Amino acid sequence: MPEPTPEQQERLEKTALALYYHAAQMHKAGKSDEDIIADLGSKGVQATTAQRMLERLRQSRQNVARKGGQRLMLMGALNLLLGLGLLLGVFGPLANPVVLALAWIAVGLGFGMFARGMVQVIG
Repeated sequence: MPEPTPEQQERLEKTALALYYHAAQMHKAGKSDEDIIADLGSKGVQATTAQRMLERLRQSRQNVARKGGQRLMLMGALNLLLGLGLLLGVFGPLANPVVLALAWIAVGLGFGMFARGMVQVIG
């Protein structure tokens, strides 16, 4: 089989990207894997290729969720540390009730964000 020209290669890449986007939209709309494979098959995609596309889409979604979870964990840990730092720093003779309330809010939000991020990372 001869090498495709640069124009043909670009057209193939755009077509593949459009098919991936179409499959992702169908998945997002709640279509079953069988429906997506059948629809891609009607567009000329072999069933095994369509299955591989769906698997790559799943992996991509998992990677995005994992990265988002890691960011949430980091932000949660920073909030938690900030709140704990305020709590430990203000438990003295000049403890301000407003600062204490903000510190406890930061601790609670930090813990919640960290837990939610951990759930996303674990999957």
